[in-house]
Amino acid sequence: LCRRTGRPVQSMLGIHDFRQNETVISNIREVDPETLLGKMELHYDEDRTAAGIRGKTVLIMGAAGYMGSTLARIIATYGPLKLILCDINGQGLQNLTQQLNRTYAGFEIEPIVITAKDEPSVRRVFRLSRPDIVLHCAYHNHEAFTGGSPAEVIRNNVFGTWHVIHAADETGVEKMLLISE
Repeated sequence: LCRRTGRPVQSMLGIHDFRQNETVISNIREVDPETLLGKMELHYDEDRTAAGIRGKTVLIMGAAGYMGSTLARIIATYGPLKLILCDINGQGLQNLTQQLNRTYAGFEIEPIVITAKDEPSVRRVFRLSRPDIVLHCAYHNHEAFTGGSPAEVIRNNVFGTWHVIHAADETGVEKMLLISE
Protein backbone atom coordinates (compact mmCIF):
# COMPACT_ATOMS: atom_id res chain seq x y z
CA LEU A 1 0.00 0.00 0.00
CA CYS A 2 2.80 2.40 0.86
CA ARG A 3 4.53 1.76 -2.47
CA ARG A 4 1.27 2.21 -4.39
CA THR A 5 0.54 5.52 -2.71
CA GLY A 6 4.12 6.77 -2.76
CA ARG A 7 4.32 6.96 1.03
CA PRO A 8 7.35 5.80 3.02
CA VAL A 9 7.27 2.69 5.18
CA GLN A 10 7.94 3.75 8.76
CA SER A 11 8.52 2.04 12.08
CA MET A 12 8.13 3.23 15.66
CA LEU A 13 8.57 1.89 19.15
CA GLY A 14 6.75 -1.25 20.18
CA ILE A 15 3.58 -0.99 22.24
CA HIS A 16 5.43 -1.95 25.43
CA ASP A 17 7.68 1.11 25.04
CA PHE A 18 4.82 3.66 24.99
CA ARG A 19 4.47 3.77 28.76
CA GLN A 20 8.19 4.23 29.31
CA ASN A 21 8.96 6.72 26.55
CA GLU A 22 7.23 10.06 26.15
CA THR A 23 9.03 10.92 22.87
CA VAL A 24 7.28 8.45 20.60
CA ILE A 25 7.06 10.79 17.59
CA SER A 26 10.81 11.39 17.54
CA ASN A 27 11.40 7.62 17.36
CA ILE A 28 9.55 7.13 14.06
CA ARG A 29 11.97 6.17 11.30
CA GLU A 30 11.82 5.05 7.68
CA VAL A 31 12.61 1.40 7.03
CA ASP A 32 13.18 -0.75 4.00
CA PRO A 33 10.12 -3.06 3.61
CA GLU A 34 12.33 -6.10 2.95
CA THR A 35 14.18 -5.47 6.20
CA LEU A 36 10.91 -5.00 8.08
CA LEU A 37 9.58 -8.31 6.75
CA GLY A 38 12.86 -10.12 7.32
CA LYS A 39 13.03 -11.17 3.67
CA MET A 40 16.24 -11.48 1.75
CA GLU A 41 16.76 -11.44 -1.97
CA LEU A 42 17.86 -14.89 -3.03
CA HIS A 43 20.66 -15.31 -5.53
CA TYR A 44 21.48 -18.77 -6.83
CA ASP A 45 23.02 -20.48 -9.80
CA GLU A 46 19.99 -21.80 -11.67
CA ASP A 47 21.99 -24.05 -13.99
CA ARG A 48 23.80 -25.68 -11.07
CA THR A 49 20.52 -26.05 -9.15
CA ALA A 50 18.80 -27.66 -12.15
CA ALA A 51 21.73 -30.05 -12.64
CA GLY A 52 21.53 -31.03 -8.97
CA ILE A 53 17.80 -31.83 -9.22
CA ARG A 54 17.61 -33.38 -12.69
CA GLY A 55 17.02 -37.13 -12.43
CA LYS A 56 16.69 -37.06 -8.61
CA THR A 57 13.85 -37.98 -6.30
CA VAL A 58 12.77 -34.84 -4.45
CA LEU A 59 10.51 -34.91 -1.39
CA ILE A 60 8.78 -31.73 -0.22
CA MET A 61 7.27 -31.67 3.29
CA GLY A 62 4.62 -28.95 3.48
CA ALA A 63 4.10 -29.11 -0.29
CA ALA A 64 0.54 -27.74 -0.24
CA GLY A 65 1.54 -24.52 1.54
CA TYR A 66 2.63 -21.34 -0.19
CA MET A 67 6.37 -21.95 0.00
CA GLY A 68 6.17 -25.71 -0.67
CA SER A 69 3.90 -25.36 -3.70
CA THR A 70 6.06 -22.57 -5.12
CA LEU A 71 9.14 -24.78 -4.76
CA ALA A 72 7.30 -27.74 -6.32
CA ARG A 73 6.50 -25.65 -9.40
CA ILE A 74 10.11 -24.49 -9.68
CA ILE A 75 11.55 -27.98 -9.15
CA ALA A 76 9.17 -29.40 -11.77
CA THR A 77 10.91 -27.25 -14.39
CA TYR A 78 14.27 -28.88 -13.56
CA GLY A 79 13.26 -32.42 -14.55
CA PRO A 80 13.33 -34.49 -11.37
CA LEU A 81 12.92 -38.25 -11.65
CA LYS A 82 10.15 -38.15 -9.05
CA LEU A 83 8.49 -35.43 -6.99
CA ILE A 84 7.00 -36.58 -3.67
CA LEU A 85 4.56 -34.03 -2.30
CA CYS A 86 3.82 -34.40 1.43
CA ASP A 87 1.32 -32.34 3.40
CA ILE A 88 -1.52 -32.73 5.88
CA ASN A 89 -3.79 -30.78 3.51
CA GLY A 90 -5.17 -33.44 1.20
CA GLN A 91 -7.21 -31.05 -0.93
CA GLY A 92 -4.23 -28.76 -1.38
CA LEU A 93 -2.09 -31.73 -2.44
CA GLN A 94 -4.73 -32.83 -4.93
CA ASN A 95 -4.94 -29.34 -6.43
CA LEU A 96 -1.15 -29.03 -6.69
CA THR A 97 -0.78 -32.51 -8.18
CA GLN A 98 -3.42 -31.78 -10.82
CA GLN A 99 -1.77 -28.47 -11.69
CA LEU A 100 1.68 -30.05 -12.00
CA ASN A 101 0.32 -32.95 -14.09
CA ARG A 102 -1.35 -30.48 -16.48
CA THR A 103 1.74 -28.32 -16.83
CA TYR A 104 4.73 -30.66 -16.63
CA ALA A 105 5.53 -34.11 -17.97
CA GLY A 106 8.35 -36.61 -17.82
CA PHE A 107 8.43 -37.42 -14.13
CA GLU A 108 6.29 -39.12 -11.52
CA ILE A 109 4.37 -37.10 -8.95
CA GLU A 110 3.35 -38.84 -5.74
CA PRO A 111 1.13 -36.94 -3.28
CA ILE A 112 1.15 -38.25 0.33
CA VAL A 113 -1.13 -36.96 3.07
CA ILE A 114 1.07 -36.86 6.16
CA THR A 115 2.07 -34.62 9.04
CA ALA A 116 5.69 -34.18 10.08
CA LYS A 117 4.54 -34.69 13.68
CA ASP A 118 3.84 -38.39 13.00
CA GLU A 119 7.32 -39.87 13.36
CA PRO A 120 6.49 -43.49 12.36
CA SER A 121 4.74 -42.30 9.20
CA VAL A 122 7.56 -39.91 8.30
CA ARG A 123 10.12 -42.67 8.71
CA ARG A 124 8.00 -45.08 6.65
CA VAL A 125 7.61 -42.57 3.79
CA PHE A 126 11.36 -41.93 3.74
CA ARG A 127 12.19 -45.65 3.83
CA LEU A 128 9.80 -46.45 0.99
CA SER A 129 10.49 -43.45 -1.24
CA ARG A 130 14.26 -43.08 -0.66
CA PRO A 131 14.45 -39.38 -1.61
CA ASP A 132 17.74 -37.87 -2.75
CA ILE A 133 16.73 -34.33 -1.81
CA VAL A 134 14.35 -33.14 0.93
CA LEU A 135 12.85 -29.67 1.24
CA HIS A 136 11.15 -29.23 4.61
CA CYS A 137 8.61 -26.40 4.52
CA ALA A 138 6.04 -27.88 6.93
CA TYR A 139 6.07 -25.16 9.54
CA HIS A 140 3.53 -22.99 11.28
CA ASN A 141 4.63 -19.40 10.98
CA HIS A 142 4.37 -16.73 13.65
CA GLU A 143 0.67 -16.09 12.97
CA ALA A 144 -0.20 -19.38 14.66
CA PHE A 145 1.05 -17.93 17.96
CA THR A 146 -1.51 -15.14 17.93
CA GLY A 147 -4.70 -17.17 17.76
CA GLY A 148 -3.55 -20.75 17.79
CA SER A 149 -1.90 -23.05 20.23
CA PRO A 150 1.79 -22.44 21.00
CA ALA A 151 2.08 -26.11 22.01
CA GLU A 152 0.88 -27.15 18.53
CA VAL A 153 3.41 -24.85 16.91
CA ILE A 154 6.19 -26.41 18.99
CA ARG A 155 5.01 -29.95 18.18
CA ASN A 156 5.00 -29.16 14.48
CA ASN A 157 8.00 -26.86 14.10
CA VAL A 158 10.38 -28.47 16.59
CA PHE A 159 9.41 -32.12 16.79
CA GLY A 160 8.18 -32.34 13.19
CA THR A 161 11.47 -30.94 11.95
CA TRP A 162 13.35 -33.33 14.25
CA HIS A 163 11.45 -36.30 12.75
CA VAL A 164 12.22 -35.19 9.18
CA ILE A 165 15.91 -34.64 9.95
CA HIS A 166 16.26 -38.07 11.54
CA ALA A 167 14.38 -39.84 8.76
CA ALA A 168 16.59 -38.07 6.19
CA ASP A 169 19.71 -39.14 8.08
CA GLU A 170 18.52 -42.76 8.47
CA THR A 171 17.80 -43.13 4.77
CA GLY A 172 20.93 -41.45 3.40
CA VAL A 173 19.35 -38.32 1.92
CA GLU A 174 22.00 -36.44 -0.07
CA LYS A 175 20.71 -32.94 0.64
CA MET A 176 18.13 -31.48 2.99
CA LEU A 177 16.99 -27.90 3.15
CA LEU A 178 14.90 -26.41 5.95
CA ILE A 179 12.80 -23.50 4.76
CA SER A 180 11.08 -21.37 7.38
CA GLU A 181 9.92 -17.84 7.96
